[in-house]
Amino acid sequence: MKKKSLFKIVSSILVVLIIIISSYYSYEYLYKENDVLHIAVVGPFTGKDQLNGKEMLKGINFYLDHVNKNVGVNGKKIKLHSV
Repeated sequence: MKKKSLFKIVSSILVVLIIIISSYYSYEYLYKENDVLHIAVVGPFTGKDQLNGKEMLKGINFYLDHVNKNVGVNGKKIKLHSV
């Protein structure tokens, strides 16, 4: 009986610590001013339209390279994530 009680207490403390730590890092990531804007693009990167998707991605990257080399967007660089 004592072991189960101790296990519940330790488990509860661990859960609370995980929640606190994840909340802190979520806050840091979401609300802290970052110098990078992340955008995503969804397209046909596999299958029969793969070539069109790759060309689309090349065009977007070409434009974003141009924007990032100059001022960026409000002084922030843009990073592209393809999905």
